[in-house]
Amino acid sequence: MRLRFVLLLVIVSAAAVLVKMSQTDLSYQARLAEQLVADSAAPEGAVVLLGDSILEGLDATAVASGALNFGIGGDTSGGLLSRIGGYTSLAKAHAVFLEIGINDLLHVTGDDVVANYRRILAALPTQPRLYLIGILPIDDGAFAAAYGKLASNAEIARVNAAIRELCRGRANCIPLQPFGAGSLPAGYHSGDGLHLSEAGYRVLADALKAALAEP
Repeated sequence: MRLRFVLLLVIVSAAAVLVKMSQTDLSYQARLAEQLVADSAAPEGAVVLLGDSILEGLDATAVASGALNFGIGGDTSGGLLSRIGGYTSLAKAHAVFLEIGINDLLHVTGDDVVANYRRILAALPTQPRLYLIGILPIDDGAFAAAYGKLASNAEIARVNAAIRELCRGRANCIPLQPFGAGSLPAGYHSGDGLHLSEAGYRVLADALKAALAEP
């Protein structure tokens, strides 16, 4: 009887996980579908933002009029690699901002992230100016309290150094550090050490806008 009860718990738990995964996948696909509709109507010379929840939460119009925000919460570098081929606006964009990778570090190694960045950069067109943000810094203490010690600024810095080397190999690629090389200040995140606060988004938007203004 006890064995049957344990097996039932295992089956119920597995079903709950599958339902959650299915809901997450449906949300991801719905967000991607919305973006592809916006992409199909994009004018020539648009500014495009590619990334995860960090960029998804940014008001793209604060960076440039008509900017396209193609950030998707929870996405990884592998997920971005699989979807960038569907964005026809990239080939005719004025500039592209690229930010992705923190979700990878919760599951895979930094070397895996670098390898995916190499593939992403190879897949992106060479015409528009490409601003490589990489992985934004975190507040180590707050991040560990919220998610555990699955990522650190030391590992983020190592990965960013490697992908900036890839960036330097492209004539159209410019590395950016909107928050500098240190830890993410407490006032710039929402409390989990990762997702940005309103003040953090103002800093990010101002940095991207300033980069676009440079000749």
